[in-house]
Amino acid sequence: MTSGQNVKSPGFNNPVDAAYLECQTLNMGVTTEGRKRSVDIGRWRVLLLPFLFVAAGLSIPYTLGRGYAQRRKMRAFHNRMNAVGRTMQWSHFRRALDETRGTAIVERYSFKGPIYLWWTPENFYDACPYPTVDWMTLHEESFLPLAEWCRERYTSPDSGRALLVGPSPKGERLSLHSRFGFAEVGRERWIEVVPPENVRKRH
Repeated sequence: MTSGQNVKSPGFNNPVDAAYLECQTLNMGVTTEGRKRSVDIGRWRVLLLPFLFVAAGLSIPYTLGRGYAQRRKMRAFHNRMNAVGRTMQWSHFRRALDETRGTAIVERYSFKGPIYLWWTPENFYDACPYPTVDWMTLHEESFLPLAEWCRERYTSPDSGRALLVGPSPKGERLSLHSRFGFAEVGRERWIEVVPPENVRKRH
C-alpha cells in the first residue's frame, strides 16, 4: 500500500451494495416492530385468560339450567296431551313405522330443541295443499301458510289431530334420526316442520 492512497470500505461505494444495506436496515426495523407487536398481543392474551375461564364457568350452569327447563316444559306438555288422549307409546309408534302406516311429524324449534315427535294415521303428503321443502327452507316467510296449516291440522294442542309420541328408550331417538336420514325414498313417511312462530317474517 502506497502512502496517501485512499482506503475504501469494500462495497459501500457500490450503489447495489448500498441499497442492500439499506434494505437490511429496514428489515431489521420491521422485525423488531413485529416482535414488539407479538409480545403485546401475547400479553393481552394472558390478561384475558381469567375472563375466558370465568365466562366458560358461567356458561356451564346456564346450559344445564336451560336444558332442565326445556325438559320440564316438554314433560308438562306431554302430560297435557296425555290428559286429552293424544299421546302414543313409543312401541306403538315403531310398529306403525315398520308397517309403513301414517306419517311421523318432527316439530323442531331449533337445532338445540325442543323437538316434539308426532304421528298421524294420515299420509301427510297426500293431505298437504302446499309444496314441502327441507327444514331450513321452511323458515322462509313464503312457507308460513304450510307451517300454520300443519299446526292447525296436526300439532296444535287444541285442534290438532296428531298424537304426541311418548318417551323413548335410551338411544332410540338417535337411531330413529339415522333411520329417517338413510331411508329409501318412499320407505319411510316423515317430515320435519317449523313452528309458525319461528318462521322469519319480513318487516
